[in-house]
Amino acid sequence: MDKKFKIWSQQTNEMLDVAAMWQQQNCEWLCAFIHTPGKIQVASKDLLQSTGLMDVNGYLIYNGDIIKCFPSNIIGHVVYDEKMAYWLIRIILDNESAEMSVHSTQNEKGWNIRREIIGNIYSNPELLK
Repeated sequence: MDKKFKIWSQQTNEMLDVAAMWQQQNCEWLCAFIHTPGKIQVASKDLLQSTGLMDVNGYLIYNGDIIKCFPSNIIGHVVYDEKMAYWLIRIILDNESAEMSVHSTQNEKGWNIRREIIGNIYSNPELLK
């Protein structure tokens, strides 16, 4: 799987493709992206990595995406659990936080779980309320 990244631009409130990445001596990742034609900018935060999975519409799923799962209509956002080295969908059920694997295709009842990107935590945080 090719690792794909994008970055949230706080200046323009939009997602931008990452043109290049490198790691500094302090292990912090930097990435370059094109904000204005002919001008390259560098940033180290709000970097989003692809899970390698696609939603029902064929879009790559990234951390920070807000996902709607069918047939249950559960909504959550994609996070990476560093301890488990695993992609998760963090959801709120009955005022309690829960997590489920992004990779799951069936639930305990055997239903086929489909995922659709409906937004992201930067431009659509209201979807998580």
